[in-house]
Amino acid sequence: CRKAMEQAAQKYGVNCVFHGAYLRNQAAEIVSAYHFFLICSRTEGQCIAALEILAGGRPLFSTAVGALPEILSDPVRGSLIAMANPEQAAVRIAEFMKRPEFGDARRIIKSYESVFSREKVRKQYLNEINEILKRRKG
Repeated sequence: CRKAMEQAAQKYGVNCVFHGAYLRNQAAEIVSAYHFFLICSRTEGQCIAALEILAGGRPLFSTAVGALPEILSDPVRGSLIAMANPEQAAVRIAEFMKRPEFGDARRIIKSYESVFSREKVRKQYLNEINEILKRRKG
């Protein structure tokens, strides 16, 4: 996917960096340095990188795997893209960038925190753990 995305970016004149892996303590610095992020995973779970990106107020474009469809359920946060379709991804990103609200970090953070704030996620995890414990006892 990376090679195809690099070719699509070049074709459409999108100046971008294909960052790859990073250390956890670099997340905030990396997120603040770029305008948007693209995750083209074939599999994911919760996708902590997506949460870090949105918490930093940056839009995200991603394939529809793992929790990413839920994470991107509000179009303020970004958009889902088709698996292995760099042309469609490039067009979707270019369209998103034309929106007047593109890059409005406050809107992205507000949308993100309405569902994924630390307190809300903590409560969700505690509820899940309690449900598991109840089933084990029952």
